[in-house]
Amino acid sequence: EQEGDEERSRRLESDAAAVQVLTIHRSKGLEFPIVYLPFLWEPTWLPDGDVPIGFHDPERGDARTLDVGLEGPKWSAHKRQHLIEERGEDLRLAYVALTRARHQAVLWWAGSYTSRHSALGRLLFARDGEAVRWEGSGTPADAAVFAKLSELGEATRGCVSVERAQTAPQERWDGAAHA
Repeated sequence: EQEGDEERSRRLESDAAAVQVLTIHRSKGLEFPIVYLPFLWEPTWLPDGDVPIGFHDPERGDARTLDVGLEGPKWSAHKRQHLIEERGEDLRLAYVALTRARHQAVLWWAGSYTSRHSALGRLLFARDGEAVRWEGSGTPADAAVFAKLSELGEATRGCVSVERAQTAPQERWDGAAHA
């Protein structure tokens, strides 16, 4: 039993420098020297089609409401409110994630059909003054993203750096499954 306590003590001392993998939800209130955020370019997945949705109903004092009807005169408004709230949550979580880094936050961008609605895409390209819109208007080209991030890097006097990923042509994914 004493050996077990000694092993546990040794592990606790060495775990302080270990890599920790946490969800953004679990990281709230914590701080780390370096934070990697590989998926801020992609919004939270929302199911296609008509499924029951939750939202805060402004007609009922913002009471949390679940619409299971999937149709009716208010269905479209309820679905839109649900989408706005989900995109707002994406933005809140992006803020939490970005503010966990003590020294460095590392992000990636990959342009996909839905990346225009991601928190990162909207922060960069879907703003009305200081406000961030709940949806993006179009997925920006890689060159536009690179230019926008480079502009941000210049404005922050080097606090933001931008690097293009370098991939050898034979390493590019061609969509085929490899055994």
